[in-house]
Amino acid sequence: MVLYNLTIAVEPLQTPEWLDYMRGVHIPQIMNTGCFIHYKICRIPSENGEENTFAVQYVAPSPAHFERYEQEFAAELRKDYANRFGQSTGVFRTLLEIIDEGNAPVRDL
Repeated sequence: MVLYNLTIAVEPLQTPEWLDYMRGVHIPQIMNTGCFIHYKICRIPSENGEENTFAVQYVAPSPAHFERYEQEFAAELRKDYANRFGQSTGVFRTLLEIIDEGNAPVRDL
């Protein structure tokens, strides 16, 4: 499996609109490609509480699924995103190969 991670800096005033777009439009479009099986939106905590940086993560069942996404869908989806948010968000993309994962029971604190 592979994890496709996007680290995105969002202008504070745009955060509600950006989250609505991601949840209601962009992520459903990406998930409907059939190339990914799971996603997460994570907020990266900031020390001053004023920055809005997010990690959006998608899990593909194989490198071939991710390659299909890149070849057949990514350009159009990125264009749509850029038309909506232009240069007002900074995006850094990382592809990670998942080599192991696991779970642990939750314990009371």
